Amino acid sequence: MAQESGLSFGHTADYTFIESALKARWAPFSELASELRAFVPKSIADFADYRSAELVRLQGLSPTSSEEVFCNSSTSRFGQMPIQDS
Repeated sequence: MAQESGLSFGHTADYTFIESALKARWAPFSELASELRAFVPKSIADFADYRSAELVRLQGLSPTSSEEVFCNSSTSRFGQMPIQDS
């Protein structure tokens, strides 16, 4: 088959560099894949202490706001249950 435009194109690749790059990244990728398979999400109850501490911190930053404002803000933005003192 003759080329009508008079141009020729060729594709060559040296896969040695690609192979070495993939081999160099295989161990970190495998570790990450294992970590993701083993991931178990925490329940909201696991964050109760953090949420209580954050409520105290936010109240310190805005002393004129009520606790209800912070609880409702957290609920509306993140779909979480309001913070309740135990």
